[in-house]
Amino acid sequence: MATVNYPVFGKMNQLYRQHNILNADRELDYFLLNLNGMSATFVLKKGNNEGVFLGSTLMKVRFTTAIGDYQTFTDNGQLQKVRTLIKSFIITDENGIEYAFENMAYTKLKRLTSCGRRFQIKYEEPKTYERRQVYYETYFDDNTIENPYIVSDWHLTRISDKSITDSSRKIEFTYAYRSFTMWTGFDYNTVRGNKEYGKAIAKKATVVIPVITSISCPNNYNINFTYGAARFDLPGSQKLSAITVMYNGRYVQRHFLKQTYVIYTRYGTPVTEEQKLASRFYLLSVTRQTADLKDEERPQLFDYYLGGSSNADFVPPPFFASKDAWGYFDGYLSLLGSGANVPAGLKSFCVIGSRGNLSIGHIPIEFPSFQEIKRLSFKDGGITDVKNGYAKNGLLKSIQYPGGGLVEYDYEQNRGNFI
Repeated sequence: MATVNYPVFGKMNQLYRQHNILNADRELDYFLLNLNGMSATFVLKKGNNEGVFLGSTLMKVRFTTAIGDYQTFTDNGQLQKVRTLIKSFIITDENGIEYAFENMAYTKLKRLTSCGRRFQIKYEEPKTYERRQVYYETYFDDNTIENPYIVSDWHLTRISDKSITDSSRKIEFTYAYRSFTMWTGFDYNTVRGNKEYGKAIAKKATVVIPVITSISCPNNYNINFTYGAARFDLPGSQKLSAITVMYNGRYVQRHFLKQTYVIYTRYGTPVTEEQKLASRFYLLSVTRQTADLKDEERPQLFDYYLGGSSNADFVPPPFFASKDAWGYFDGYLSLLGSGANVPAGLKSFCVIGSRGNLSIGHIPIEFPSFQEIKRLSFKDGGITDVKNGYAKNGLLKSIQYPGGGLVEYDYEQNRGNFI
């Protein structure tokens, strides 16, 4: 009998990482196309600058690449290197219309590293993990990563018809670039064994994305997008305040957009740091101005479900921890259990960065505890049931049209059983 040459651990719960030769990505990359309400997937052929769509379609795709080992772009006056070499994609549909995707969005690669409870201070990775303890990790910049940026998206730049010789008959899209760092979610998991322990991982991303500013159409039509005040929920971005259609310098129509924030159970503007972290951005109304801005119609109004009187019934902040097994807000059911008393003020529970030195109700300061992580990962008695009626919090409730018509939306929760 041959002995397989696997590593033998002297102690349990030591970190084991695969060699690069075993962990290398050897599969084809899949690219997802979203265009005119249609989605499709394609892969790149080897040996030429073409791709092939998966499934039945008459569309064709080709791409262009940069010369050299990397691309570059400028962010806040600094030259950044990009390891993705694909510069653009050209999609041709069955009617001969070409769609050029040349404006790229960039994401910075970071290193997952041990840290403190607030996910701010970097720690050394533990050599051993203690039983029933919770360890924290998040993503930090790492100067040892060469060419740290990758291209995450290609945005539509131009639409043209190659069957028409007039090169001016095309639609062109113009963008401005915005860069910001944002939280993107939480992961909770437990490691079983002689010394079981828990991990809380806060996901963070640094992105540079194109934001549309105008669309130039044939026959001297233009669509302009106006941005206003900064957004509290997404630092570095701005509110879209108006969309204007112009023809030969004259106003055809303009749409004003009014937005607000939902903070737990109410509309309003966040003031405290916790409110900013917990807020969600919503569209309240759209008001149309007619040709030459001579008249203004009544606005189209939007309303949303904001929860109820229960301490657990509210619009959850982004990346809220307590969710059912399908990822929907469950009013603390998975965390505290059925029949548990939810203390007033617990809404701030598990808002990223907001629980530093707070002790709310019976929940300890050092959230999440090992037992809480076990419940959040639905292990050892974690509740997998749904909380009926809570998943609709934050969804669209009604639309009131300028003519007085009203459309109301009612939702019924899906149900299922684990087999």
